[in-house]
Amino acid sequence: MNDQQDHNGANESASKDCPEQDQQSVKPRSRGIYLLPNLFTTGALFCGFYAVVAGMNGQFDSAAIAIFVAMVLDGLMVG
Repeated sequence: MNDQQDHNGANESASKDCPEQDQQSVKPRSRGIYLLPNLFTTGALFCGFYAVVAGMNGQFDSAAIAIFVAMVLDGLMVG
């Protein structure tokens, strides 16, 4: 036997061992699992940007609240 026949024979025997593998389709992961951390990151970046702008305008109270919200959003991504 040549190498090509050995290789094809190995593939055929592997598919005969697991006939369910051909019939079952692999379910792709939901996009929501990737979207949620990106939304948290975007929200934290927006809060940080708003805090800088608010601080430059003298609105230190709203800047502090924006930093706190960004901290909470960043903490949600860790877990």
